[in-house]
Amino acid sequence: MRFIIYRSNAIKVLAFLCEKGRDILKLVLCEKPSVGNTVAKVLGVKGRKDGYIECGDYIVSWCIGHLVGLALPDEYGAEYKKWDKLPILPAEWKYNILPGTKKQFDIIRRLMNRKDVDDIVRHRCGARGRIDFQACI
Repeated sequence: MRFIIYRSNAIKVLAFLCEKGRDILKLVLCEKPSVGNTVAKVLGVKGRKDGYIECGDYIVSWCIGHLVGLALPDEYGAEYKKWDKLPILPAEWKYNILPGTKKQFDIIRRLMNRKDVDDIVRHRCGARGRIDFQACI
C-alpha cells in the first residue's frame, strides 16, 4: 500500500488519479464533503454510500472538520489536573477522537484498512490534516 500526500496543485493529484494501465483501487481522502463531492464528480465516481463515494477504481471520502483533538492535561497524569504544572511536554502526545466526528473517523479508518485498497491519496494535508490522517492508520 502506498500513501501519497499532496499539499497543493490539484492538477498533479488528478493526473496521478487518472493514470491508466494500473489495476488498483485508490482511496482519496479530502478535507471536507464539498471537496470530496467535487473530486468524485471529476473522476466520474457516483456510487454514494454512508460517508464515502465508491465506483470502479476509486473510493472518495472526506473529513468533517478535525477528526481528532489533543487529550486533556489530566490524561497525562493526575498532577496536571489543576493546570498548575505548565508547560506540559509529554514524550508522546495523546489524541482523542472528537465526539461529533467519531462516525466519519470510523468510516475512514475502515476504508484505509480495506484489503483491496492499494493507494491512499490525501490532498491538502496541512499539520492538522496529518494528525487526522495518522490517527486513522
